Amino acid sequence: MTLSTNIIAMDPIDPERAFMHMAKLLGAGEGYRWEVRDEFLAGNPAIIAEIGQGLPAWLIVSHNNGELLNLQDYYTSDRNDPRLKVLDADGESDFAFHPQGYADIDIDTAYGYGRGEDIGGCGDLHAWLVREYARWLDAQSVRWYWRNEFTGEWFGTLDQLHELGDAELGGKNPDLRHLTAEGA
Repeated sequence: MTLSTNIIAMDPIDPERAFMHMAKLLGAGEGYRWEVRDEFLAGNPAIIAEIGQGLPAWLIVSHNNGELLNLQDYYTSDRNDPRLKVLDADGESDFAFHPQGYADIDIDTAYGYGRGEDIGGCGDLHAWLVREYARWLDAQSVRWYWRNEFTGEWFGTLDQLHELGDAELGGKNPDLRHLTAEGA
């Protein structure tokens, strides 16, 4: 099982630059491997890190070549969409809110990450990554949202980041790179 956290860039951004900045935060160095796919989720192109490189998270950046992302059929970017209020017998909706931006930065970490070490767990790591990446996007004047997989909620600020984890603890992994907000 894994924790998957998404950050949506709400303004146009170079997907390769978006990918490489998160890769650097994760500690990627020379020899880091990825592939470019013309079609991934919902038909969007994606840059996908190769699995098994020893980094604390797997990274995927979906984009749509400078256009708004295509959303999967069960998502809506309208918080007032009446389909969100139609519930099935279990009290669930067949639709979910999903901001429609220009890039979806997806980080994925095993739930066992950090056990027995003083670096926190996967939620702490993701809280640090969201905070540091949001600072970088702010420096690029790119608006953003992040999703807490534990609750399914989307946030446009860091006010609720503590619900995901402890960013200070998550940043203690010595393999992570602490970059300035302006850093590439």
